[in-house]
Amino acid sequence: MFLPGGLVETDILVEDGKIKEIRKGVRGKIVNLRGKIVLPGLIDVHVHFRDPGAAHKENFRTGSQAALNGGVTTVFDQANTTPQVTDAGRMKDKIKRAKRSCMVNFNVNAGVGSRNVGKLAELRKHTKVFGEIFMSESVGDLIVANTADLYHALSEIERLRGLPTIHAENQEINDYFKKKLSHKSDWETHCDARPPVSEVEAVSRALALNPGRMHFCHISTARALSLIKNARSRAHRVTCEVTPHHLFLSRDQMKDLAWRGKMFPPLRSLSDVRGLWEGVHDGTVDMIATDHAPHLMKEKKQDVWTAPGGVPGLETMLPLLLSEVNRDRLSIARLVELTSETPARIFGLVGKGMITKGYDADLTVVDLDKEWRVKSDDLYTKCGWSPWEGKRLKGRPVMTILNGEIAMKDGEVYKAKGRCLNEQLR
Repeated sequence: MFLPGGLVETDILVEDGKIKEIRKGVRGKIVNLRGKIVLPGLIDVHVHFRDPGAAHKENFRTGSQAALNGGVTTVFDQANTTPQVTDAGRMKDKIKRAKRSCMVNFNVNAGVGSRNVGKLAELRKHTKVFGEIFMSESVGDLIVANTADLYHALSEIERLRGLPTIHAENQEINDYFKKKLSHKSDWETHCDARPPVSEVEAVSRALALNPGRMHFCHISTARALSLIKNARSRAHRVTCEVTPHHLFLSRDQMKDLAWRGKMFPPLRSLSDVRGLWEGVHDGTVDMIATDHAPHLMKEKKQDVWTAPGGVPGLETMLPLLLSEVNRDRLSIARLVELTSETPARIFGLVGKGMITKGYDADLTVVDLDKEWRVKSDDLYTKCGWSPWEGKRLKGRPVMTILNGEIAMKDGEVYKAKGRCLNEQLR
């Protein structure tokens, strides 16, 4: 069992959804997990469950089933659904929808656009998390590409003691390269049409505004990560996440991946991948989040310009990281920091992120020795495919415990009920 400080062979007593005792020989209902490792339940601060508006791709039920199958017990759902979560009424409606069917603990993020800054105060009553704030195109009014509008929004969120989460790409740069490359049709063109400088400029601009705390979503380039590292050294309150697809895939694979490899921001060079891994190891990267963004296969199987961007990732994040643990490229301690401890601390999740007395009994049991191959038929995500199809991995979650109850065992997801965390964040 991974306790604060490291792995310990011990027992744990759970009562009323909480961790009551941690010591050898505690009495209670016995679940034998000998030979397995118990981790804090994973926290994914960046998912798109597409509900409402595009529930044919994913919904709160199927997305949360995928989360449980991947050992994830808490998710933060983004605001760019249809309608977008840009006022308190839409926030309440979406929370109500999620409460009916979400099988993991959840937060619904508040949407931010140039036109709804005046409504952020009422949204703050329901959550502290704003975003992701799109500096480039999104759906509806969820875009803040203008620098003055971005400063206004960030300043208001700081005044409200909220946390802005930023999608950093430059709209003008993307438009320029899209027009320049519009005659091309190969899949590598997607990476060229949203080049590294687009992210680097956007991160630099957001940091220059710097009215307070900010969190960068899915950083994909080594240069942008270096900017964040330098800003932090000057006491800027800035954090960031990276995705599994930016850590384990590169633009060199786009020809083979085709539509499976299209996402925003795009896959980068091997040099960038190495830079992200350096950030994972030196602490610049605060957390790993999936940006789980499913689309149906028939929607993705279009040309490079028409196919929507986004890939599923909830069910493969932990196995990919466990495979790195088995290769001695990542420690269990760092894995827990990236996927549980730090997300809980930065996003203000009280009672989560660690296995300790009094905390919520959200637990993920893993078998480090389990070798398996990714098959779409074994996945719960409604989109029914994975960019990792056929990949052999070693290590897998074999049980997920949500609020003290077994919610997944050996790939079978049971009926579970998640809790809304929106008004509990600190």
